[in-house]
Amino acid sequence: MAIEITDIHSAPPVPAVVIADPAPVPPPATNKVAALGLRPAAASSSAHLRAANERFSSAALKYFLLAMALMLAGFATFAGMLYSFYEKEVQPYLRAVPASAARPELTDDPRLQTALEDARKQLGQASSQIQRLQKQVDDLRQGQSASDERLKALAEKLLQASADAAGKPPPTASEVAAAIQIASVIPSQSAAGNELWLLKERNRLTAYADTAIAEGSSEALASLWASLRDPEMERLRHGVQTEIIRVQNHYARISRLPDDFRLPVAELFPGQAVRTEADLQPPQLIALLRDLKRPMFVRARAAYVLGGHPTQAVGEALMDALKNDPSLDVAREAQRTLTDFFGMTVPLLHTPAAEAWWQARPKK
Repeated sequence: MAIEITDIHSAPPVPAVVIADPAPVPPPATNKVAALGLRPAAASSSAHLRAANERFSSAALKYFLLAMALMLAGFATFAGMLYSFYEKEVQPYLRAVPASAARPELTDDPRLQTALEDARKQLGQASSQIQRLQKQVDDLRQGQSASDERLKALAEKLLQASADAAGKPPPTASEVAAAIQIASVIPSQSAAGNELWLLKERNRLTAYADTAIAEGSSEALASLWASLRDPEMERLRHGVQTEIIRVQNHYARISRLPDDFRLPVAELFPGQAVRTEADLQPPQLIALLRDLKRPMFVRARAAYVLGGHPTQAVGEALMDALKNDPSLDVAREAQRTLTDFFGMTVPLLHTPAAEAWWQARPKK
């Protein structure tokens, strides 16, 4: 089988096919401008706004400079007006007024001069009085020191003489100090010494009354009664009576014993057939009243409950509490029972009068 070879150059040419570029597809319209086929104006708008801002900035700067210029001109005008007013109105007046007229001398007024002289005289007199008083005070101090020395020497001599008479050793320093303290109570003969003694004793009486009220101290009230009977305290008799009345008025209105307080019989008499304080017998109540180790409330309540047994033994126990119990609250309750059930008619906490009344009372 024969194969025919042909020349490829002799074959007819194949026409070339030309492929054209595809037409550009416009992007989809995203707004109304694109949908209408209009050209966006972004670039032109930015340029327009930039130009407008530059014009506004230059105009604002011009106005600012103009305002500053006007303000400076106004300040300059106002300063000129002030300076002109000073030159025309103020400066001529200052030149016309002399220095002596602007500040008159104080010594030109005769009344003021007289007042100054009087003030100087009064100051001189006051200074002289102060010096005299200071001298008196110094003299009093020296006299007081000399009196203290004399008292000390006298106390030592008295103690030494008493020790020699009794065959005792010489007095100690504490004994001498005690003797000096006792001697210092004796009023001095000078006016200043008398005033000092009165003030000291008045303070002591007030302290007694304060202690009797605040602490319920029978000892403090007894000290007031003793001061009332002391002949040395005759000059302060009214002061002593005042302090005693102050204590009496206090206890006439106020009591430290609560109204609802009752004797704790189960604690006071354990194991006994006692249910309430009404079941207690006079010996039991008297024992509670005289037992100073018991609380004040127990002793005061026992004095109150004893009113249901007005016997001679009960009255004596109540009188003993009135005179000797260290608490004024207990003494108050004892006198209250004596008044209600025994007929006592004396002022409250007046122990001397209460004792005299009890002694004069007929025994039953």
